[in-house]
Amino acid sequence: MFLGIAPGFVQVRNQAGVLQETLSTGRTDRTNFMPGCAFAPDRSLYVTELYLNNVSRFAGPLPPHTNTLFGSGYSFPTSVVFGPDGKVYVGNGFNGILQFAADGTFIKSVITTRVDSFDIAADNDTIRYTQQTQDIKTVSISSGLSGPNFSTGTATLAVQIRNLPDGGALLSDFALYGNSEIKRYNASGAVVATYDVSGEPEAWYALALDPDGSSFWAGNSRSSNYYKFNLTSTGLNSHIAGPISTGMGASTLMSICVLGGSPGETSPTSVEQCKDDGWKDFTNPPFKNQGDCIQYVNTGK
Repeated sequence: MFLGIAPGFVQVRNQAGVLQETLSTGRTDRTNFMPGCAFAPDRSLYVTELYLNNVSRFAGPLPPHTNTLFGSGYSFPTSVVFGPDGKVYVGNGFNGILQFAADGTFIKSVITTRVDSFDIAADNDTIRYTQQTQDIKTVSISSGLSGPNFSTGTATLAVQIRNLPDGGALLSDFALYGNSEIKRYNASGAVVATYDVSGEPEAWYALALDPDGSSFWAGNSRSSNYYKFNLTSTGLNSHIAGPISTGMGASTLMSICVLGGSPGETSPTSVEQCKDDGWKDFTNPPFKNQGDCIQYVNTGK
């Protein structure tokens, strides 16, 4: 798991919450918030540096995780998504969604309005995006034309959105005043479930689907705690893991990315990944215990 932490760090933790590595952009200004992250096809990690107007790339998945900058022309980059077309899409607070080639060459602007978070739907053309309003909006990649809202008036301050395989979506619904929670939508844009934890501030923000296909992770930006939830177990205090603290101050946890993308996709590449219950994270192959995992790293079987 990779957690974007201000100022300019990425914590690498296993699913038990044990810190394994800390990556740094080298730009540790206290305002270097990183609200967006995504994995490239080669498993390099891309993160957005909001106030520094950068998209930063950490080479992966194996060390050294060399840090370089990707693309340019950003204005408060909030989110990054890798499309099925091989393009890289970056959402911005002031100049919309920019499309890039894999080498960082700018291609076009999809839309120029404010975008806080977005995801690409299963038709590979429709983008669902948020603007910290009550609505979830849509736009076409190919035409740049706005479509009907995916959902209208169902959020308080819609922040991060993640599409689900069934055509629905997850949304972190932030609240300056009132109730903040995670909302699950069906394919028609109706809220069908909510998730929350008592005692947490009204500040759910970071959101990531788990590679197991049945759960997700959510982070609270004010407490900098994060939790794991089962998609089918809803309501207050329905989490199945957490709170896990980043050990950082308030308002520092802005993004979560979980390496994988589909069940069974990841395998361990170092002995350290097997320790502190890290062996439980892997399904390709699955392991009975830490020793099995270490043997796999050392021998490949």
